[in-house]
Amino acid sequence: METTNVLSFEKDSHSINSLWYYYPDHKLRFNGLLITEISCKMDFQSFPFDSHQCIFYLKNWIGSTRRVILKPPILLTNYEDGNNHEVDEITLPGGNYEFNFKTLPTSTFKDGGDGGSMAQVEINFKRTSSSRNQVFGGYYVQTGTFATLSLLSYFIEQSIVPGRMGMLITLYLIKVNTYNSVEAPPGRGFSSIDIWSLGMQIPILVAILEYGILLSMKKFWTKGGNQLEDGGGNYETIMKHMDLFTFIASAFYLVVFNVCYWFIGMFY
Repeated sequence: METTNVLSFEKDSHSINSLWYYYPDHKLRFNGLLITEISCKMDFQSFPFDSHQCIFYLKNWIGSTRRVILKPPILLTNYEDGNNHEVDEITLPGGNYEFNFKTLPTSTFKDGGDGGSMAQVEINFKRTSSSRNQVFGGYYVQTGTFATLSLLSYFIEQSIVPGRMGMLITLYLIKVNTYNSVEAPPGRGFSSIDIWSLGMQIPILVAILEYGILLSMKKFWTKGGNQLEDGGGNYETIMKHMDLFTFIASAFYLVVFNVCYWFIGMFY
């Protein structure tokens, strides 16, 4: 925090700080310039749906409310027309976030036995639409498309191993590389975007696992062509039923996961 020490005892002084006695009210008036930097602990677990709130407190530690009462701060802005305006609330853009400043009513705080006067400014900021759309278009849409395309693998003949397995492995690798390219806040923990990443991996991994099971059945459990050992039935028929069941289950999972994910995301 930085503050100036240049004082003037004139009411209409052009200096930075001024201290003067206002006769009609028999009160001392003090004007001062305070330059400060504040920090706020933020939680990015809901990224990219994250929004944050900080409260800036101004407290009078010398004298109770019987002697000093801090009025609500006044916000000055010339954002719209170049002229200074006194407002109680203002919203300003700032990079990936939209900042909202709002003054709060004067309150008191306990300092020993007496209560001191306290003024507050509430600072709220949330991601802009363009910032969210950049993440949605650059990551959510792409990875959702990869997970959906993995469903097409169930329509590839089981005998075409390079085509079916190659498609699934390629989709999985591209999806992983896409996740690594996301500019997400470090140290956010397991955030909303990580939940989406895991959720979109599941259909691809299930398709790979299901196809691996089919190949192992053909290698170890069949005899004399496509007939399963111990009278287990025809391998081709079982393969088609497994593909159909897994396809329906994966498609249903994608629909339910997207509905739950975006429904919950709307409340952040």
